Amino acid sequence: MLLALLIMAAISTIVFAAASVAVNEIRTSADVTKSEPSITGAQAVAEDYLYAGVRGTGTLASCSNPATSSYAGGVTVSACASLYQDNPYSFNLTAKDTKYFYLYDPNNPGNGGGYTSVRITMTDGDSALVYMCDYTVADCVAGPHISSASLNVSVGATTWNSPALDPNTRYQILVVNGNANGNFYTQSSPQGLPAGITSIETTGSSQGVTRKLRTELPQ
Repeated sequence: MLLALLIMAAISTIVFAAASVAVNEIRTSADVTKSEPSITGAQAVAEDYLYAGVRGTGTLASCSNPATSSYAGGVTVSACASLYQDNPYSFNLTAKDTKYFYLYDPNNPGNGGGYTSVRITMTDGDSALVYMCDYTVADCVAGPHISSASLNVSVGATTWNSPALDPNTRYQILVVNGNANGNFYTQSSPQGLPAGITSIETTGSSQGVTRKLRTELPQ
C-alpha cells in the first residue's frame, strides 16, 4: 500500500511538472500572438514618422504631448519625436574640445527655428570662446561673426548672451573650450535647441500587450 502511494505521488509530481511547463508554453505562445499587432502597429507608425522626418513633409508630435491613433483590430499606437534638447541643457567639454549648436526648425530644416535669444553659461572650468555665425558660414571660428565672446571663470565672465535674433533665420553657435575641463549650460527662447538627433518613439498596444520601439534619426 505504501509503495503504491509513493508511486502515485511520483507520477503526480511528474504530471504536474509537465503540465506547468505546458501551461507556460501556451501562455508564451499566446503573448507572442498578441504581440504581433502591437509590434506591427508601432513599426508602421515609426515608418510614417521616419518618412515625415527625412522628407520634412509634416509636423511630428512632441514627446511632451504624444499623438495617439486607433486602428483596426483594437490596436492603439502612440507616437512622438524628441526634436529638442532640455532647456536649460547642460554639457561638459574636455580641454580644447568643441561643441556645435545649430538653430533651425527640425520639422523644416531649411527654415529658421523661431529663436529670439540664446544664452550660454560656463559654470566651472578655465575659459572658453563662443562664436555665433549665420548657418551658411563654413568656418565659424574665422567668421564673419554675428557675435563672439570670451568666457573666463577666474574673472567672473561666465555668461554670453546672443543679440536679438531673427526667428526666420538659421544660425550656428560654436563653443571652444580652454585648457581645462568645463561645464556649461544653454538657455534659449522660445524652446530648447535642436537635438541634432531625433528620437522617434512609438508604442503599440493590443489585447493587453504593449510593445515599444525607439528609432534615432540624425537631423
